[in-house]
Amino acid sequence: MNDIISQMGETVFAVVFVLGALLFAVLTAWVRSSEAKEQLKKNPVKKCPFCAETVKLEAKVCKHCGRDLEPVNSQPAMEQVIQEVQAPAKDSTLEEYERWKKSKGLQ
Repeated sequence: MNDIISQMGETVFAVVFVLGALLFAVLTAWVRSSEAKEQLKKNPVKKCPFCAETVKLEAKVCKHCGRDLEPVNSQPAMEQVIQEVQAPAKDSTLEEYERWKKSKGLQ
């Protein structure tokens, strides 16, 4: 009888140990991923299109392969995009058509 109880105790210990190790691994992975996300927010990176290594967002030359990278400013700044979206819309196509009509004397 004592052998059965001791075997059950060893089995329970092994199950608890394995579950504890799995829980520890999952929590560690979660913490590391959240830390990595915070790090990316502080120091944004991009992938070099030539060697596929990560470099700083502001980098002009890849530190791994030495190739020139496109500047970040080739895309409009977010503030500029917001201003353009919030600006009142005007139909430039219609304005151009009206000017064309005037130039041809059709009005």
